[in-house]
Amino acid sequence: MRLKKYFLYVILTFVSVSMFTSCSSDDKEEEAITPSLTTTPTDVNAKASGEDVNITVKATSTWTTVIDDKVDWVKVKSSDIQAGKLVLTIVANTTLESRSTNVIVKLDNTDLTKPIKISQAAATASLVVSPMEVVDIPAEGKEYTFTVESSAGVDWEYEIPGEQQSWIKEKSKTDKSLTLVFEANTGSQRGCYIVFKDKNKKASNFNVKVIQLKSENFDPNDPIQMGYTLQGSMKGSADLVGKGYADVHTYMRKFGWDYSEHPNSSTKDHNEVDHIETVFDASINQYIFRFSSHASSALDGDRGSMNDRMRNEMKTQTSAAWYKLNGNWGESQILQWKFKIPKGYRPSTSFCHIHQLKAQEGDNGAPVITISLRGNNDGTNRRVQVIHSLGSDHSAGTKSLGTFVDNVKIEEFEDEWVQVSEEVKYDHHGKYRLVITRIRDGKVLIDNTQNDIDTWRKGAINIRNKFGIYRSYGGSGGQITNNIKDETIDLADFVIYEKDTNPSPAAHD
Repeated sequence: MRLKKYFLYVILTFVSVSMFTSCSSDDKEEEAITPSLTTTPTDVNAKASGEDVNITVKATSTWTTVIDDKVDWVKVKSSDIQAGKLVLTIVANTTLESRSTNVIVKLDNTDLTKPIKISQAAATASLVVSPMEVVDIPAEGKEYTFTVESSAGVDWEYEIPGEQQSWIKEKSKTDKSLTLVFEANTGSQRGCYIVFKDKNKKASNFNVKVIQLKSENFDPNDPIQMGYTLQGSMKGSADLVGKGYADVHTYMRKFGWDYSEHPNSSTKDHNEVDHIETVFDASINQYIFRFSSHASSALDGDRGSMNDRMRNEMKTQTSAAWYKLNGNWGESQILQWKFKIPKGYRPSTSFCHIHQLKAQEGDNGAPVITISLRGNNDGTNRRVQVIHSLGSDHSAGTKSLGTFVDNVKIEEFEDEWVQVSEEVKYDHHGKYRLVITRIRDGKVLIDNTQNDIDTWRKGAINIRNKFGIYRSYGGSGGQITNNIKDETIDLADFVIYEKDTNPSPAAHD
């Protein structure tokens, strides 16, 4: 009986323990399946070019990836639930706007979700043109097609500089190409940059360099072929032979010059003889003007003032009718003229100018450009100089070059006709080129170009051109101290060309 009770106790105990153990085990199992879900990373910043993104998913059960049906630029590449790996493909963004969306990872059979924020940068706007340059366009002209590749959102256009539009013409234009016709070139080599640009200002400009070769018949010394227009010219005349200064003045005025700054213009000066005459010169086969200046047989002055200098000059008129012969703001001119210095010409250490470019109005004290003869007072070291100077106002920020041509020996010029060509851009950042060629043998005596120099004067309307003899006594007091003597200079064949003509010349600072 005891044995039966013992076995019953054991059985009850076992059952009790089993039940307890079973309950304890169920509790642990219930704790292990508490739903949990994490994703790494939770924010993704994708490149505009697109990429694959790896996401780590930790979950207590299976999970599902949910992407909005309206989002076509994020796709599931692969999903390994057992390994907890999710790979998303971010498609390239070809738009010029950034974009973002949320990808949802959802734990199955629960309401538990985790968002992954996907952000993608906007595409960089691009504009590329091919070919990038055309630098050998034949002079006879040719048609070229440019291919344009642009990103979405770019609305391109092109621009040809205004002065080049006369020879570059559009033939056709599509979304992907531009065909231009380059017309025949009869002049010098020419070129420019054609600018392709985005109307929306998203893409950077693309510059295409184009150069057209010069014509085989192009003469680099022909102003007309260089785009200049003849504005005026003057030669001497047989009708002036034996005539006085007043007749010369009247004659010159018909062509836009005048002869009004000389000793005969004042009763207080040396006016007993004329200081200009017209003679025929067989070597250049034309009538020329011969200017005389007296320092030994008599003493010339400067229009009645006989203190320290003498002047005998002609110049362009500055009335509105003759603006075209003068340099006005923004214009370019070519001045051509001839001169001959007699053998034995004696300059000095003081000034002896034969040509000036000088403002009529405004800051008109110092000339812009001067061609001057210089030497020692004993007659040695005789030379030709070219001088640049600024006015009293230096606000343009450029500097005076001073004497930028020197030590060209006068002996190269004596008793020889020379052809002068000056090319001038009238601007605070202008240009001056001087070429002097000996006519007899074609020898170039001076060829000098100066860029970015101030060729203007504050308040000026006209930069006039002056020619003749303007020289110093060497000191004040009305006495010659520098050993100068009577001299002459021959001048002839004045021609003026112009381009970029200022239609309404006015005082300009």
